[in-house]
Amino acid sequence: MVSDTERKAGMHSHNSLRRVAHSKLAAARAGAAIFFATIQFYLVRELLVAELLFISVLLCLLLVGGTIYLLGAITEQGLHGIEVKAHRLAEVRVHWRKRV
Repeated sequence: MVSDTERKAGMHSHNSLRRVAHSKLAAARAGAAIFFATIQFYLVRELLVAELLFISVLLCLLLVGGTIYLLGAITEQGLHGIEVKAHRLAEVRVHWRKRV
C-alpha cells in the first residue's frame, strides 16, 4: 500500500503537472488569439484599401464617361442650332432672290 506521504507527494506532482499544462494551454490560447486578431486587422485593412481602389476606379470611369456624354450633348445641341440657323439663312436667301 501507498503511505499518506507518498500519496501527497504524488498528488502534489500531479497538481503541478496540471498547472504547467494549464499555463501552456493558456499561453497557446493567448498566442492564437493574438495571431487571429492580427490577421483579422490585416485583412480588414486590406479589404478597406481594395474597396477604396475600386471606388476610385469607378469614379474615374464615371468622370470620363460623364465628360464624353456632356461633350456629345453639347456638340449635338450646337450642331442642331447651326442647322436651324443655316435653314433660316437659306430661307432668307431664297426670299431675297425672289424679291430681286
